[in-house]
Amino acid sequence: MLNGERTVACRAEWNDLTTAIAPSGIQIYEMDCNTNEYKKACGKEGVKAYPFAVGASVESMGKRSVDAFRYFALKAMSATSIKPIANKYELRHAAKEDEVFVLFLHAQDTKKDDMDVALGAAKSRMGSSPVYSSTSPDFFSLFSVPHDQPTFISFKDHSTEPYDTFALPLSTPSHPLPIRKRLDMTRVWLRAAKLPTVSKLNAATFNDLLPTDGNPPLVGLAILSKKGLSNDFDATLRSFERVAKGWAERRRSLPAEKKGRDVLWAWVDGDKWVGWARSMYDVKMGAKDRPRLVVTDPKAPNYWSSTLAGKPLGVDSSAVYELIERGIYTGRAKANLSRQFLECFAFMRRCLFLTGKPRQVSAPQSTVDHFTLFYNWLTSHPLLAFLAVAASWVVIWQLLKKAITPPPVLTVPGPARGWSANGPKRE
Repeated sequence: MLNGERTVACRAEWNDLTTAIAPSGIQIYEMDCNTNEYKKACGKEGVKAYPFAVGASVESMGKRSVDAFRYFALKAMSATSIKPIANKYELRHAAKEDEVFVLFLHAQDTKKDDMDVALGAAKSRMGSSPVYSSTSPDFFSLFSVPHDQPTFISFKDHSTEPYDTFALPLSTPSHPLPIRKRLDMTRVWLRAAKLPTVSKLNAATFNDLLPTDGNPPLVGLAILSKKGLSNDFDATLRSFERVAKGWAERRRSLPAEKKGRDVLWAWVDGDKWVGWARSMYDVKMGAKDRPRLVVTDPKAPNYWSSTLAGKPLGVDSSAVYELIERGIYTGRAKANLSRQFLECFAFMRRCLFLTGKPRQVSAPQSTVDHFTLFYNWLTSHPLLAFLAVAASWVVIWQLLKKAITPPPVLTVPGPARGWSANGPKRE
């Protein structure tokens, strides 16, 4: 957790990484996860390996080295406070320093509750991409933003041209909105705004790219196999990046009222996520035969893998633009289900078909992860666990009792006294 300029490093007694980082001017607060005092806190933060550092709500997913942690901590510190920006020169400097950043424009007399919503949502998404704020009238004119409308503007690819804008939802007497709903709407937009033009789908970015709440953007996902592509992997990835940046340029050129649902772009390692790619998008062998591109909707288990002409999507083809704009937006393109109905029924807690809210499945988990989740559930719900165990023992006992109890012997009663098989017996 990083608060202001403080970093909490979770460590074991044998680790001296925090000592090496301290001379960088970063205040380190360390917790020894092997002691009873901090064991519970480390478990709450999801500490699985040492050393472990967390900045804001972002975990350091890089190398466990001094230089990597120093870079992470310094970068996170610069992204955990909303910094003012006054003019175009400072805007260009921000674009030069950061690949992705967000600018919040507001008037000096903006209502306090509106500022609380905006700043609260922004702070909840900090730790990776910086957020700036400005009240400069020049920016309102430059980006065609009404002076009475607080607005977020996202910038990507070190560009000073806006990528997307988001007008802060306002609560009015004619259209009242609860603060919680306004916060959630703003957070959903900021979640996508902080991502670069092309991301790598992994455990750290999964929930940002494929969330299950709000109205998230579509995702153009390239499934690439390093084993299959071999020496062509880097060239293929660059081709996909050109497609993603081409989409960004198309989106920048459109007025706000003509922009449809946004599309995030990411690639996934097909060799590592081979099972997930097959179950979700019917991509066999981790795309070893050829790279695959699908457009997926995180709100529902739907995806598109063919152009409007019925040909497979290529990671280096701009035909995906036509599919999105003329097919998905208009409903002309037929979607595929990410999972078969029976699979979704088997994983009801993930797909939630019965509630009318289909969801993407979560990131692949190992057997150890499943066991850990089960153990955590047992320890968190001891009464339910006891009742479940007791009920299972009752059922097992009844089944065993039924299995070992011999069947009753059926006896055929003989003729009544004074009677014979042919009728009454005569004396």
